[in-house]
Amino acid sequence: MKKKTTLIFCSLLFLFFLGGCSFKKIEFDTQSGKTNIVKVGEKFRITLEGENHLQNYYWLLIENSNKRELTYLGSVFHGDKSGEVDFNFVPIQSGEVSLTFNLKHFNDSIQTKVFKVEVIK
Repeated sequence: MKKKTTLIFCSLLFLFFLGGCSFKKIEFDTQSGKTNIVKVGEKFRITLEGENHLQNYYWLLIENSNKRELTYLGSVFHGDKSGEVDFNFVPIQSGEVSLTFNLKHFNDSIQTKVFKVEVIK
């Protein structure tokens, strides 16, 4: 009985972990300036390339234009010393949001990317 309970618990924990990791990826399109559409409660991530911790290049979330619509869940870096970073969000109510990110090198801004997000029900 104890083995069965442990197996069920581990299975549920694994499924919960998989569900927590499923984020919709939003692509950045500089040409069209498209607005990305996500649903309330639909977790999403914005992946930015170019972080290099050895040379002190890093991305920062500079502005979330409307914090009522989105909750920032934190970021995850992928790579050893250089790579990409995922910024994770969950929409909590309908509305439009503009997310601004800066690629920093020490204290200088090297590049800026703006993501437009529309949250729908």
